[in-house]
Amino acid sequence: MKKLTNHDRLIETGRERLQQKLQERRMAAMAAKTDQERDRVNAILSKQDDVEQGVDRRKADMQRKLMDRIEQEKQQRADGKPLNT
Repeated sequence: MKKLTNHDRLIETGRERLQQKLQERRMAAMAAKTDQERDRVNAILSKQDDVEQGVDRRKADMQRKLMDRIEQEKQQRADGKPLNT
């Protein structure tokens, strides 16, 4: 009877260790999945920032070109030259 009790305790202890290891692996897997998702989101946000900066640069370039053209037309009017259309 004593041998059975010891054997049962060993089985129970082994089962508890196994459950603990499984829980640790689950937690590690969940953390890895979370890290992957966070990395993916950060990559998307970084790409979005790059696109927005590119749009802002193009907008600034277009505004500068427009202002240059307006200034050029004003200068041509002041000089009495025909406008280039």
